[in-house]
Amino acid sequence: LLHTFLAHMLRRILNSYELRPYEIAAIANLCPESVEEALALVPTLESRSEAEIEEMLNKIVKFKRP
Repeated sequence: LLHTFLAHMLRRILNSYELRPYEIAAIANLCPESVEEALALVPTLESRSEAEIEEMLNKIVKFKRP
């Protein structure tokens, strides 16, 4: 139940950035730790500002598994 709730919250945060479904899946599954890593893993994010990507990563870091 907790994992379902956390997955829902993560999806909700990423949806707020109006990402494409595959971008959401990639970020949620790969959990990039930096803007550079996010851009290397999901090149389509290049249309976003570095500040926006950093903000997004900061919001989802709490959902990362230890």
